[in-house]
Amino acid sequence: MEIDAAPLRADRRAVTERDFLVPVHEPMDHVVFRGPVAVRAVLRNEGTRIRADIEAHARCEAPCDRCLQPVPFALDLHYTEGFVTPEQAERDGIEGGETDDGEVRTVVYDHDRIELDSGLRQNLALAQPGKHLCREDCLGLCPRCGKNLNDGPCGCGDRGEPTDPRLLALADAMRRAKEKESE
Repeated sequence: MEIDAAPLRADRRAVTERDFLVPVHEPMDHVVFRGPVAVRAVLRNEGTRIRADIEAHARCEAPCDRCLQPVPFALDLHYTEGFVTPEQAERDGIEGGETDDGEVRTVVYDHDRIELDSGLRQNLALAQPGKHLCREDCLGLCPRCGKNLNDGPCGCGDRGEPTDPRLLALADAMRRAKEKESE
């Protein structure tokens, strides 16, 4: 998403609104985007910088962290970025092309082209939930046979080591969790 900054720079009171649909083809940390990200950008000239207030909405899906079933969810983002010319960046002491004060990421732009993709990618990554669960009481997978326990008991009785060697790490993690609970 690129925006021509020349009209914004020409008028100190200039404001422009743009709507974009941005396809995300590659999963982000096992999160698959189900359709393009809808983005609305409102840009305004603030004298020494151009301020971009961004809203984005995405439909996503990720595997449940316990049972691996698909979990649909939505991401709604609201963030602000500032854009300055190289000359203004030098006056403001911005080095390396960008700075972030925790509230607003300020990016240096050149040739009157403001690029919004990098900030969108960063904010989409930061907005991901820490855990994806199909439901709060998800029982997960049996560490012995791998059956989804949300569908009912597996019948193996959860005794001994897993028969599937790919589940050994899960069995070990569950054993350590049970030991911690009993302490």
